[in-house]
Amino acid sequence: GLSAPLPYLLQYVSLIVGLPLVIGMTIRRRVPALAAQYRPRVETAAFAGVTTILVLVILDDVGAFATMFSVAAPLAIIFVSASFAVGWGVAAAITTDRHDRFTVAVEFGARNVGVATAMAVTAVSCRAPARPP
Repeated sequence: GLSAPLPYLLQYVSLIVGLPLVIGMTIRRRVPALAAQYRPRVETAAFAGVTTILVLVILDDVGAFATMFSVAAPLAIIFVSASFAVGWGVAAAITTDRHDRFTVAVEFGARNVGVATAMAVTAVSCRAPARPP
């Protein structure tokens, strides 16, 4: 069957979602002018990174991507939507600021595109994603 290396994915989520989120929110709260100044560049870099990962995953096995797209796309949409909802719920539990709740929700959804990609690569190729040495 299909399986994903759960301990690796939990580490991935902690590093890829948690760490940048905490750093970004801390900078936004303590140095808002700096956050505003670099926001467009950081957003562009994040978009370019996610796009690059998705393109590389597709190019790794175009046939598998084409075959699995009709199954994977709806699952990815559900996964990212659920991530957004969880992010909103987590933020609602810790802050009353609507902007912070929205930021956390969007980050959960956006960052989990990477998690969904890692899970898709694992499921489609039947191998674990590359792990750090």
